[in-house]
Amino acid sequence: MVQSQDTTDILKENYEGCAYQGAAPTPLPKVKEDLPWEQIAQKEEELQQKFEETVQISDDKQREMEDKGGVASVIGQVTDVVTKVATTVGHGLHKLTREAILALEDAQKTRVKERFPTEKDEVLMYEYSCHVLTGENVPVDGWFYITSLHVGFFSDCGEYKMKLWLPLDKIVSIQRGFSKKSLIGKDVTVELASSEEVNSEKKSSTDAILIYTSENEVHKFYGFGVLHDPISSYIDHAWNVLDHAWRDSKEELEESKKATRTDPWLQNIKEQGAEKHFDKDPRKDFEGDMKRDFQKDYQKREEQRQKKSEQPTKGSEQYGVGDSGPQDTSSQPTQTYPISDQ
Repeated sequence: MVQSQDTTDILKENYEGCAYQGAAPTPLPKVKEDLPWEQIAQKEEELQQKFEETVQISDDKQREMEDKGGVASVIGQVTDVVTKVATTVGHGLHKLTREAILALEDAQKTRVKERFPTEKDEVLMYEYSCHVLTGENVPVDGWFYITSLHVGFFSDCGEYKMKLWLPLDKIVSIQRGFSKKSLIGKDVTVELASSEEVNSEKKSSTDAILIYTSENEVHKFYGFGVLHDPISSYIDHAWNVLDHAWRDSKEELEESKKATRTDPWLQNIKEQGAEKHFDKDPRKDFEGDMKRDFQKDYQKREEQRQKKSEQPTKGSEQYGVGDSGPQDTSSQPTQTYPISDQ
């Protein structure tokens, strides 16, 4: 997958990411959990299985009571109706919830396409509400986007109007942190959490993500939420999705580099002018290809030599060679080389 060449695009000139000196912090361990929607899909599958089991149990009970006959069969029918209504309503609510989620996803996709120059094969992973901290420690409200190729931030509120569109391949490290408000004024600071704090109970109190780039800038985001749930904190959700997207991007980039890295043996062959033999795998049937090309070239040279010998020389337009008359070349065998099927 081709990474975008766009760098950070800021609509407000006085916005600057915070600069950092030296090496970026070592990335935290890889998130082991599946992506949030994959976890939801797994739970949905479990619920569907329980639903089918409940319906099966209800059917079995109905048949059992019908076999007993009398009042028991009537009670069995009532119980079956109540059970089926309850499970159907639950399934309907679940379906309604799923339809609402799909509508939210469509709205998010529309917004990210309107706000950013997305690639053709770029996939939006999630949209969050959050704050970004400028280099002047000024918090700005906006929307945080994670795609398969970029991290984005968009804000168009009040004094600040900015757009950050950062390719994932520009990120060298992502970290968790704490946001702190000053007792006097509205200044906010975001502090980096140590690896010990992240691995301890203090992880639950982290509410910020710090993104370190190869251009020695760190972008600080905190206060993650979502449009459809303005109360809950989505820091763990955002961290999970960002970690997956960033690491997947790194793996794809590394695989791409390996695929395009020049093979020393192949480079040596190309320097000898034999690159025409490598339309396929350069090591596959190399000897057979070379032999066929040699035989074709040899036959072509023989045909050219024969045509040249049959052309009349200067001063003798009637005969092919000098004044000795026509020469019978039919008795002279023509040597040919069968083309190998190797």
